[in-house]
This record gives sequence, structure tokens and C-alpha cells, in this order.
Amino acid sequence: NDLAIIDTGSNGVSYAKHLMNACMAIAVNPASGDVAIVGTEATNEIRYEPNVQGRFTRVKLARVKPLGPTILGITDMNPHLTYLVPTIPQVDRDRSLGDPRGIAWNGTGSKAYVTGMGSNNLIVLDSSGARVGIAPTIPVGEGPTGVVMDGAHSRLLVMDKFEGAISVVDVTTEVETARVPFHDPSPTAIRVGRKHLYDTHKNSGLGQIACGSCHVDARFDRL
Repeated sequence: NDLAIIDTGSNGVSYAKHLMNACMAIAVNPASGDVAIVGTEATNEIRYEPNVQGRFTRVKLARVKPLGPTILGITDMNPHLTYLVPTIPQVDRDRSLGDPRGIAWNGTGSKAYVTGMGSNNLIVLDSSGARVGIAPTIPVGEGPTGVVMDGAHSRLLVMDKFEGAISVVDVTTEVETARVPFHDPSPTAIRVGRKHLYDTHKNSGLGQIACGSCHVDARFDRL
């Protein structure tokens, strides 16, 4: 689940440029051709509790220019977090994006929209990866994953995987305008349990991590 950019140096030897531990989605900026990757980076170099105190994961955006290839930058998508303390007020946790799973650019490449499966929201980024949303986040249904831009109608369509619905988001007002349900055959126990495994706002002091941050999709490490 780790993504590295393979490059060949002047001596002809190939080497890898590490981006992040868990890469969840990728999209190409239609204006610049740069590649954007969203995912999470774990501070695995630090011995676990009590040293990290629940601050072992960052939510990142990496921008890569294909020619070279060249890493243009790796940005923390939760710039309001300093990680100096293990817990902050709930109102600040709710500003966080957790478990990013989808990214879509608008037609001009000036804005990107990233879904947070664990935080039940979207954020808006500019072409450099900085947050530029009208509000800190755009709340949608539970477990948003895939996101596509419908430029002709100035809207986003977001798949709310856990809720079993499609959220319609107006990109002008940056507000969810409709939520269309579809059939979800998941057993009740699984539907209820998702909130505990993945919800980053309820289950972490900073709002950006949950059990699912390590146990990716509850199957990546077979736990």
C-alpha cells in the first residue's frame, strides 16, 4: 500500500522516493498534468505508546511532476493540527480530515476535492495543496469514498459507502444539496461497527485517526 516514485540517477542506478505509507487515491491535475496522491503517513520511526500518545498518523497530499519524476511537495491536509498535544476541543477535531479515500479536480485544475471516509466530510484544496474551502469542511454522508466532478452542473457526486447513498454537493456554495440512498446489503452489526472502527472525529483526540488508520479496510493486515 506504500507508493514510491522510481527514478534513475545520473549514474544509471534506480532509486525510490518515498511519498507516504498508505496511498488511497490518485488524480491528475488537468491544467498542469501534475499527479496528486492522498493518503496517510505513520510515524513508524517513533516507538509506540506512551511516546506518540495517539499522534502516530498524518493525513497527507503529495504532488508529483511526472517528468523526472519530481516531488513538488508533500502537504499535511490538516494544517490546523500542531500535534503538540494529544487532544483538542471537539469543535477543532471536526475540522480534521480523516482516512482520505478520493480526490477529484475541477476542470481548470484550480481546486481539488478530497473525501474523508473516517471523518464523513470533504475538504477543498487549491493547486498547491492548501485548504481554500468556504468552511473548514463540507459534511456529507457516512463513509465518503469515491468523488467525481460534474462540471456541466457545477456539482460533485460523492459515494457515501457506509450510509449507502450518493451525496450531491454544489461546488459554488460548497454545501450538500441532496443525498440519494441506494440499497446496502451489509448486516446490521457491520453497519453499526463501522462507526467505531473508522470514525476519526469520535475516536481520536485530534480528529484525524481511528482504528481503521492502521487496520486499513479491516483486512490489510488481516486484523
